[in-house]
Amino acid sequence: MWPSTLSTALLALMPLGGGGVLFRAYAPDNVTDIPEQAPTFEKRGCNTGANFPSNDAIKLKNNLQNNNPDQLSYLPARSLLEWSLGDAKICVFNKYPFENTHIKRWEAGWVTGYIKDSCCGGNSQCYDGTGACHGDSGLSLAATLLHSARDCPS
Repeated sequence: MWPSTLSTALLALMPLGGGGVLFRAYAPDNVTDIPEQAPTFEKRGCNTGANFPSNDAIKLKNNLQNNNPDQLSYLPARSLLEWSLGDAKICVFNKYPFENTHIKRWEAGWVTGYIKDSCCGGNSQCYDGTGACHGDSGLSLAATLLHSARDCPS
C-alpha cells in the first residue's frame, strides 16, 4: 500500500449584499499520514579539487583585508574578478544579467576566510570551496576558493 495524503475541506458560498458572493474554504491544518521532513539548506559547498596550502588562503585573506581594504573593484553584470597569492585564488562572480556592482578588497578577503574556515578547518591542506559575499550595492555574489593554477568556474 502506498502512503497517501489525507485532506478534507469545507467549502461555503455566502451571498453578499449588492449581488456578490463570498467563497470560503475551511481546511484542517496539514492533515497527512506522513510526517513532514524538515528542509535542508546548504550555506556553502566544499569540493575536492586540487589541494593547496591552507596558509596560502590565510595569506590571501590577510592581504585583501589589510592592504587597501576599502579599494573598490568594478564588477559588471555577468563577469568575474580574481585575486591570488601563492597557490590560493579567490574568484568572485556577478551572475546577474543586468546588474553592475563593486566589491571591496575587504569583502573578497572576508569570503576567502569564510570558505577557508568552513571547508578546510585546521587542516594544512585545503580544497575548493564556495560561498557568498556582497557588492557595495548589496548584490549577492558567488565566490570560489581554489588552487591558483585552476581556472575560475564560470
